Amino acid sequence: MSQRAHALVQGHSTVASPPVVYQKLMEAINDVHTGPVGIARIIDSDPGLTARLLRVVNSSFFGFPRRIQTVQHAVRAVGSVQITDLALATSVISLFDGIPYEWVDMTSFWRHSLAVGVISRSIALRRGERNVEEFFVSGLLHDIGRIILLSHAGQDGIRTMEAHKRNGVPLHEAEHDLLGCDHGQVGEALLTRWNFPGEYVEAAAYHHRPHLATNFPTHAATVHVADIMAHGMAWGTSGQTNVPPLSTEAWELVQIEPDGIPPMVRHAHEQLVAAMELVSTPVE
Repeated sequence: MSQRAHALVQGHSTVASPPVVYQKLMEAINDVHTGPVGIARIIDSDPGLTARLLRVVNSSFFGFPRRIQTVQHAVRAVGSVQITDLALATSVISLFDGIPYEWVDMTSFWRHSLAVGVISRSIALRRGERNVEEFFVSGLLHDIGRIILLSHAGQDGIRTMEAHKRNGVPLHEAEHDLLGCDHGQVGEALLTRWNFPGEYVEAAAYHHRPHLATNFPTHAATVHVADIMAHGMAWGTSGQTNVPPLSTEAWELVQIEPDGIPPMVRHAHEQLVAAMELVSTPVE
């Protein structure tokens, strides 16, 4: 792990620890004596989280035929692990809510992050993955290191953006040249500090270099491809002004047939509209 990235994370007071609700949910998930009622009770203790989760569960993101009225019903319908993943997504977004950044519009940042999440989820659905919400969260968190860099880089951050725009250098390379680390490495340091699952850590660390992922290559490759697609369709941005290069190895690993792309994109956009409920911001 990059020592520079580790130092940046240590110096950011907002991210000293992961969201409290997520910590409680993970403890409950790992406790064989805690069932859906216990999971629901933890979520119900946070009214904002409850409202956002119920909006998403009742949207086209899941497409349930009948309205789900309570968190306990949602836990039973979606699954304890999956609802915890969605709670994590909501909690992380809320953790950084209201922090001003001069160089990236945060609504656009979260739109891009959610877009990568829903595309990753759509790819996982087509592949028949068991827990597609895991891929959604992997995509959502892939650029989380950008937030740390934006809030700490100062003038170096400005020079990074200028070099990226002026020379066409990929943003993560400009970051590494000027700051000594890139947002993938910072994301890795943050998610490791939070003791998040390895799937999320590797997806954040290697979404620009998926060939380096050794433990969870499918997650890194899926998020890499989803990131390229989101940039190509201009679904938000975290600062990157062009479409990054696509790894052919990652493309082959995710196993997307060309004729499957149009329906997957349509499905992903429907999912993005629904997922934006997590930030309570409308999508055109």
